[in-house]
Amino acid sequence: MKKQFSYFDQSFFQCHRDAGDKLVGHSRRVADLSRKIAKKLNLDTREAQEIFVAALLADIGKIGFSDELLATPVNQMNGEQLGHFHKHTLRAEQLLMPLQDLQGAAKIIRAQHERFDGRGFPDGLVGENIPIGARILSLASDYDNLQNGSLVQKRVHIEDAQALIIRGAGNRYDDKVVAAFKQIISNQAEDIDDREITTAHLQPGMILSADVISKEGMLLLPADYVLDQHIIDKLTLFEHPAGAKLVIRVHSNRRK
Repeated sequence: MKKQFSYFDQSFFQCHRDAGDKLVGHSRRVADLSRKIAKKLNLDTREAQEIFVAALLADIGKIGFSDELLATPVNQMNGEQLGHFHKHTLRAEQLLMPLQDLQGAAKIIRAQHERFDGRGFPDGLVGENIPIGARILSLASDYDNLQNGSLVQKRVHIEDAQALIIRGAGNRYDDKVVAAFKQIISNQAEDIDDREITTAHLQPGMILSADVISKEGMLLLPADYVLDQHIIDKLTLFEHPAGAKLVIRVHSNRRK
């Protein structure tokens, strides 16, 4: 079924080119991957949903960060910048803990930068003392940040990002979480009902197999959206002024 957006025609493609937009797309991608990992680990529905919500809110403690700080990769931050960055999980916990329904998510967010080997922050937790949601969120967030340039200065290609995540098993990440991640990316690689396509070859009735994300990380269209000519025209118009080709993936054999 085609998803409807009441604001689509008026503002959906108004791209605010600032660092804050980048976080929006990042949060959505991390939340989706976190939920997939939780499912692979056979976590119950309530826990999986709590992890999903935590991932969506994981960067709320960065509210108030300057654009310069948001745009600086973690490995390029100076001492003062790192000091601010290291406090964002604590600030997020303080913001969310008063809300009864979000207390579980707040604990996950606090621990999202803990490492399985105990060398993370803010509490230096080790192994399974780290909440399972935080162990999942840590991997999912790093995987996306490697690719979008938030973790290291140069954006890492998807295959290299996957290799770095897998190499971190047992030290930075929980082995079980990495194993679930490997299953997910393996299944994605074997999915034959999926192909990348340019805007020039889009046709009405095609169904997106992945989110369409702008180069700033803003969600333009969600996976499973059914394209019509009006939307195809908007994608084409958006792509040309932006000066960068959109990555658009569609199901090969599925049409409305």
